[in-house]
Amino acid sequence: MKTSVLKRFLVLSKRTRLSFLGVILSIAGMAQTYTTKADGNWSDPATWTGGVVPSVTITAGKTVVIQNKVTFDLNNDLIITGTLNILNDTLQFGSSFDKNIQVNAGGLLSISGGVILQDMTSHKNNLIVNGGRVAFNNSVVNISKGFTSSNGAFRNIRRTKVEVGENYSVGGTSSAVSIDSIQNSLIETGIAG
Repeated sequence: MKTSVLKRFLVLSKRTRLSFLGVILSIAGMAQTYTTKADGNWSDPATWTGGVVPSVTITAGKTVVIQNKVTFDLNNDLIITGTLNILNDTLQFGSSFDKNIQVNAGGLLSISGGVILQDMTSHKNNLIVNGGRVAFNNSVVNISKGFTSSNGAFRNIRRTKVEVGENYSVGGTSSAVSIDSIQNSLIETGIAG
């Protein structure tokens, strides 16, 4: 005699079914993608598909895809331990933005045919790769203060122009070596003051 999966599921106790449902919902909630649908401010629901604004802390399992011109209008650090993809468009920061972009272990900042713009005259903002990864391909990246890597970070820069206001550095230790791979790219650094 054959018993269907549905019948077996219904035979389980209510508590077991609720526990199973909770596990499924928590797994589904971990992996989430936010995608732009229009030009606009990061904090504006009209910028994002479904009207849901992503957090400024992009955690593991979360992906933010920017394929329109987005202005980061919040006064918070942008922390990436998930994935931020900028595809053929722009993430720009206002002149009053005085926080950092930080890519931590497990995080990825990927720009393909896109642009990151920070106000170069402010010398306030850093792009810190702290054990995470960045991949720039056919892009333009303006960082107003420092572009640093440490703790086993990996930066892959291909056919990209990177302008840094003050400091470009590669750091690490013998046990956590940071690596830069630069191909057919231009990196310009300035001196503050």
